[in-house]
Amino acid sequence: QGGPFGGPHGAESAQLRTLAAIGYMCLFAYGASLIIYQLGGLITGEVSVGLGTLAAAALVLAVIWLLVRPNKYSADYRRSAPAASGKKAAASI
Repeated sequence: QGGPFGGPHGAESAQLRTLAAIGYMCLFAYGASLIIYQLGGLITGEVSVGLGTLAAAALVLAVIWLLVRPNKYSADYRRSAPAASGKKAAASI
């Protein structure tokens, strides 16, 4: 049996969230170690430019983009974004 929207609930949901969190942490650690190894090796001359170096550079660019992108929850972003339906945007809460 699922929840009201067909998703798992109770113990199944807790296990799923735990596994998702562990998977996220493993992927995050793998990406961080890839960046450090590839770019560090490139700087010291131990690693040549290859697929791993390009993947590490893409991850660095993704991290930079996540850091500098506009915050869609800030009031400034909501004021400058056009309303989807063409009507005036709702007042901020």
